[in-house]
Amino acid sequence: MASVYQALGKWPEAIRSLKKALKIEPANPKYLDTMLEISIIIKDKVLALDAYQKLIKTNPENKKIAEFKKQIDEL
Repeated sequence: MASVYQALGKWPEAIRSLKKALKIEPANPKYLDTMLEISIIIKDKVLALDAYQKLIKTNPENKKIAEFKKQIDEL
């Protein structure tokens, strides 16, 4: 559902959907990556940092981590 909401630009609904998914699968890199992307779009630095830290622990070899950090620092 989060992907559908994201495509429609319905950010609060996408975040809600992702939070539910992350309760079931807290270490899912795809969910964390999407949560991080949306957090940056909506300029929620706290949520972005939380997702970033979890993504580093879950998937440290993610090639987008450095770019995510740069975007978070710019918020």
